[in-house]
Amino acid sequence: MALSWIPSTDECSGTPGALTDGLVDELLGYYIDWRQDAAAAAEAYSVWSTASRDDEALRFAAYIAALDQEESSALGYALVLREVESAFRHDASMSDRV
Repeated sequence: MALSWIPSTDECSGTPGALTDGLVDELLGYYIDWRQDAAAAAEAYSVWSTASRDDEALRFAAYIAALDQEESSALGYALVLREVESAFRHDASMSDRV
């Protein structure tokens, strides 16, 4: 869902607000991805914790894969969150100059 391109503070200068346009939507997309992956990890845990002895190893592997995906989503969300924070600081400093 989230876009692969995130503007950086170097790519947009001199226009307060221009940098943050779309970044909040981008942040929301990454947040939704992370929450969906967290829910999938919780579900995988539930399935693993009630698995029969025969299915236990397979269900555990699925749980670990879900955890890896959730971690990846969380890191992506954190990256975009830092970009948004930086953009707001940049916008604030630009509006102080006006």
